[in-house]
Amino acid sequence: MGAVTILNSAQNQQEVSASGVNSAQARLQIGPYAGRAMVLITASGWAHYKGTPAGAGILLTLKVGGNVVAQDDSFEGESSNIGFMASAAHNFFLRKGQTFTIEATVEPRGSGGARNTNAKVNLSCFALQAELAAP
Repeated sequence: MGAVTILNSAQNQQEVSASGVNSAQARLQIGPYAGRAMVLITASGWAHYKGTPAGAGILLTLKVGGNVVAQDDSFEGESSNIGFMASAAHNFFLRKGQTFTIEATVEPRGSGGARNTNAKVNLSCFALQAELAAP
């Protein structure tokens, strides 16, 4: 049976960013590794809106090397007191010697979104390498 190894260090597997304002951002750096790696990324984001009834929500964006690879949103057309949550995931192969910055952001959405508070984002990333089992 082959073995699966987590290549990125424990301190580079999860980043949580919380703010009292309407947006939050988390970043992790992965690579370089001696061989090809399968990279698994997940992100979740939250924020809260309280105010006069308005369209409000959040947009969670997941980027790899500056390129958008996944997005999710949570939106309510007329809300005065509501929490929002969104999540996204992406998987890809990282070539030998390659390095990427992984980024997750939570941004306000809608006319009321500018008044969102307590935005938070949680970013998790695992770079895996598998060895083939001997026949």
